[in-house]
Amino acid sequence: MILDEQTNFIWLSDLLPKHQSFFKHLTSILELNRIPWALLPGTKDIWCVDFMPLQTEPSKFVQFQYKPDYLQSREYLPTQSDPNEICESISIVTQKSHLIVDGGNIIKGATWAILTDKIFKENPNHSRNEIVDELTKLLNVTPIIIPTLPYDWTGHADGVLRYYNNKTVLINDFSGSFIQYRRKVESILSKLGINTIPIPFAPEVDGNISASGYYINYLQLKNHILIPEFGIPEDVIALEKFQLLFPDYTVIPIPSKAIASQGGVLNCISWNILK
Repeated sequence: MILDEQTNFIWLSDLLPKHQSFFKHLTSILELNRIPWALLPGTKDIWCVDFMPLQTEPSKFVQFQYKPDYLQSREYLPTQSDPNEICESISIVTQKSHLIVDGGNIIKGATWAILTDKIFKENPNHSRNEIVDELTKLLNVTPIIIPTLPYDWTGHADGVLRYYNNKTVLINDFSGSFIQYRRKVESILSKLGINTIPIPFAPEVDGNISASGYYINYLQLKNHILIPEFGIPEDVIALEKFQLLFPDYTVIPIPSKAIASQGGVLNCISWNILK
């Protein structure tokens, strides 16, 4: 499995420049830090990590079926990108899987991959054992299934936790009505010898789709961590936490309030690979 900490190149959607202020700031930071990037042609939404393939080896890319249930209505179907056409246009050959999986629902580890149980809902024609066996074969790691975060209609694991090392994950500092959820996830992980480190979590609670306050949705590359900031007091706490956790990285805050209002943040809008 190619981990985020090994990646050195970022692809972004060719629709992202429409978010002019965010795009201009992000790309200026990338160029200032000599992080190579390019635009994916022919995208229909900006959430690259969801529809692009998973890089498991330097020259191996696994392409899952991109048919999320939340895009199957007449209103949203036109925003469903075709990863096969996009990969062909940038000369990437993929290994196809029949499973429906969004890339945002795969947290990559060296010997494991964490997904929410949304994968079972989106693949009803396959048993749970069949799905787990297929993931094991394709990714050559042990799949770990956690519950879906309540009220999260995407069911993506990258809104819950992220890889830190093979024995530790970073997890949202859930509290209040989410504390029972966190305990369920931590119980599953602890039985597998995986510890957790809490990350600041300050979601908006007005019922919209905003990902504001989701610092867990950061972008990691070989030498850089880009974390979202939202113009709230927790921004300072989150920055200090990431600087402490990643002392060998350049940690850069990226103003992300506007893009978060669309439902995702930095991990969502990027497809980072090892070139």
